[in-house]
Amino acid sequence: MDYKDFLSGQTRNNFWSMAKRDLIDLILSRFVKPAFEGRQPPSILNVGAGIGDDLCILNGHGAVTVVDIDEKALDIIPASSCVEKRVADIINLPFTNESFDVVTCFDVFEHVPDDVRAFHEVHRVLKPGGLLVFTVPAFQVLFSGHDRVLKHARRYDRRMLLGRLDQFSIVFLSYWNCVLFLPVAVRRVLSKSAPSREDLVTFSRSTNIILFHLLHLENLFLEKRVQLPFGLSLVGICKKFGFLG
Repeated sequence: MDYKDFLSGQTRNNFWSMAKRDLIDLILSRFVKPAFEGRQPPSILNVGAGIGDDLCILNGHGAVTVVDIDEKALDIIPASSCVEKRVADIINLPFTNESFDVVTCFDVFEHVPDDVRAFHEVHRVLKPGGLLVFTVPAFQVLFSGHDRVLKHARRYDRRMLLGRLDQFSIVFLSYWNCVLFLPVAVRRVLSKSAPSREDLVTFSRSTNIILFHLLHLENLFLEKRVQLPFGLSLVGICKKFGFLG
């Protein structure tokens, strides 16, 4: 969860936050854990960590270093919950070449004006054979006041991402969040000219649980390498060319 979501009142118990952590856990278990079987836990760089909401998952998969551009967000993260935390921009990461086994960027690239440079910088700090795990919002046609208030520069589709990932081999790439695609898409297309505001909706406890379980079902499909044809987000796992040492 980034700092803006935190300030707007979104909580860890929101169905989307829970489903996102569930997705991250399943994806890392399915695609990252086998790559390091029989080795020491991988070094993980979590770029755009926000308030560290994902660390409860990431710490179960490796030794995590976190960076974020917002010092106030990093101040919320306990020092004991990561190896190191630094204030840094994704286009100028303060690490030497080939420093990390895994880089995670959850809803980060869409904030960066020069996202091509951001992908290159992530590639630079990854070890040969290292993995990039990321999510981004999908479909530019859905760009609306929700994106403007969150300071998104763009939304992505598969073709655009493949152009950005020419230095990587694609392990898995799929859309995510089919469940809410139609109602959210209609709402955002119809409200393109409306004042900018974040789509923060509060549901009853029972509805929140139902929506979480529907997204959990999607997560299980992705874990089985089933590519979903559309969704509000894209999730990708990519490998830097080369071999793990």
